Amino acid sequence: MPTEELESDRRSSAAPASKPVRRRATLQKIGAAALDSNPNTVGSYALLASAYALAGLGDKSRAALAQYQKYQPDVTVGSFRSLAPVPLNLTTEKYRQQFERLKDGLRKAGMPG
Repeated sequence: MPTEELESDRRSSAAPASKPVRRRATLQKIGAAALDSNPNTVGSYALLASAYALAGLGDKSRAALAQYQKYQPDVTVGSFRSLAPVPLNLTTEKYRQQFERLKDGLRKAGMPG
């Protein structure tokens, strides 16, 4: 997912974007930058798929999810976190809330439950 694609999605309005919109745009930029610097970081495709889906960019979210699923075809929303090195119960409440949002985006992108 080249960074140029993200630039074409930027808002053309002069009005400042709301905080959630800016946060999603930041997540999209971070995901794209991570993939630009290391395309073998498979998890970045899932994060990018979620960010795109939450931003309403369905085609881009499905494309990013398809890239992730090439390498992790059996992962579901329910099993996604099992690949992480830190158990969820050792994370903060804020992290768990953000993870729930990530899972919502993965569902919207089309990852099976």
